[in-house]
Amino acid sequence: MKLTLIQGDCLKVLPTIPDESVNLVLTDPPFNISRPFVLDRTKLKKLYRPSKLTYDFGEWDKWDYDKFTDFLWEWIEMCFNKLKDDGQFYTFCSKERMETIWKIWEALGGKPKNIITWVKPHCAPNMQKTWHSVTEFIFYGIKHKQKPLNFKSHKEIYNVIFCPNISAFKEENTIHPTQKPEKVVEHLMKVSSNENDTILDPFLGSGTTMDACLRLKRNCIGIEINPEYIEICKKRLNWGSSLGNIEFEFKDMSNVEISNNIGDKI
Repeated sequence: MKLTLIQGDCLKVLPTIPDESVNLVLTDPPFNISRPFVLDRTKLKKLYRPSKLTYDFGEWDKWDYDKFTDFLWEWIEMCFNKLKDDGQFYTFCSKERMETIWKIWEALGGKPKNIITWVKPHCAPNMQKTWHSVTEFIFYGIKHKQKPLNFKSHKEIYNVIFCPNISAFKEENTIHPTQKPEKVVEHLMKVSSNENDTILDPFLGSGTTMDACLRLKRNCIGIEINPEYIEICKKRLNWGSSLGNIEFEFKDMSNVEISNNIGDKI
């Protein structure tokens, strides 16, 4: 079992990963919904973590529509090429971009299969005069061949996942503003992969996907551009500790340039 943690821009790192070497892509990319706004929750009776929630998610979330669409095409196509013939693909996405991702996957020759709805009960109340959104969406597609999914019960077949937001899991909380609960990520991983499979997450964030791989005995390649989140991930996984048959590898590829000659592959 091997965990490969890479600091760098996924658009520059992904070309160094061999094609058709990955069983599953599971990721939570930027949604392009960034706003210069901070929600202060310190005065609420119930403590939500973090107490101040930022909606400013970085430069990638400040692109215009066309530029962000180009960005989607680029990283999704790279991930498509990395998947094996029976590889599977999950990405969290905004409702506004679901149709775009669906069409990109079709255009690449893949087979869109479903939209999974994550329902988050017990979210903080919305005092505005509008509907309060308690759902997020996950696109699911396969490359070419559908392999059997590892459903354990009939209720798991439905494309709805009920799980509170990360604020309900105090032991998991990091400073990452869009962190996903381990329960949701682990469920998708259990259904669509097996022990010793290789999982790719090009937007690793604070390391939830890699942490799930560690527990579920999957190999993982995680790419993250933010050095602060890299350090959070290392701390979260007790990086480099002696955990039996686990190989830890860290690569700093933050200065890699895009080139036709990509050199050594991972």
